[in-house]
Amino acid sequence: MTDSLVPNEVVHEEPETGIHARMELWQVGGLGLFSTRNPGFEVRRNDRHVRHHRSRPVISVSLQPEGAHRAEIAGRQQVLGPDDICVFHELSPRVYGWSGDGASQSMMFDVDRLDMPVDAVVKASAAARQPHVRPGPEPSARCLARPGPS
Repeated sequence: MTDSLVPNEVVHEEPETGIHARMELWQVGGLGLFSTRNPGFEVRRNDRHVRHHRSRPVISVSLQPEGAHRAEIAGRQQVLGPDDICVFHELSPRVYGWSGDGASQSMMFDVDRLDMPVDAVVKASAAARQPHVRPGPEPSARCLARPGPS
């Protein structure tokens, strides 16, 4: 999450039991599959991080099977649960994480592999979970979730 190809700032909560995590990464064909289970943290990606992206940016599609996750994209806060799908484009500033114990599973692939515009992927993800869609899709990221605190 902090490698030079996709720079981020990662901030961990420090529970009384200490920081612990289980992270796994698999490559299946050209797809990266990532799973993590850990106590609360935030991954922050700002404009400075976005300027230093890899030559072939990726899209990630994630599920949040455990915990109450939070995302902020383009100033919009959202809460994500087990029934929500979140699609991030690597070139969008954002904050993502959770408090307390949580887990996330994601699939990552480069944009070129799709042979379609990123916005089309974002719109398709919205259609897949129509009951959870909120108005005004972001140009480079979309989480299909309940609105967060105002």
